[in-house]
Amino acid sequence: MLNELGIQVSTFGNHEFDFGTSVLKNVFTPDPTLNYEGLNFPYLSANLDFSPEANLSGFVTADGQEASTIAGKIAKSTIITVNGEKIGIVGGTTPILKSISSTGNVGVSPADFDEN
Repeated sequence: MLNELGIQVSTFGNHEFDFGTSVLKNVFTPDPTLNYEGLNFPYLSANLDFSPEANLSGFVTADGQEASTIAGKIAKSTIITVNGEKIGIVGGTTPILKSISSTGNVGVSPADFDEN
């Protein structure tokens, strides 16, 4: 649905992790049997560490690239170009993510966040 809306970039929230990382992986994986081409945009988060999570670590790419060149990837930041102007975008995710969703081995910073 987000592809159809023309989304250029998105950031991770808690609902992306509601069904765990094995289900979230499917969003990044094209599936010709379902006529699903995969994401046409990247997902961002500067405070999540995907390296220990086997389901998602393979989708991580270098930060600061043009969003149109990293569709279906995960980065901390990206650039979009609007009317010739380059706009930097940095993703951020709530630090209480681990307590409200199913993040698997994804690291969240700050790890010692006090929500009180």
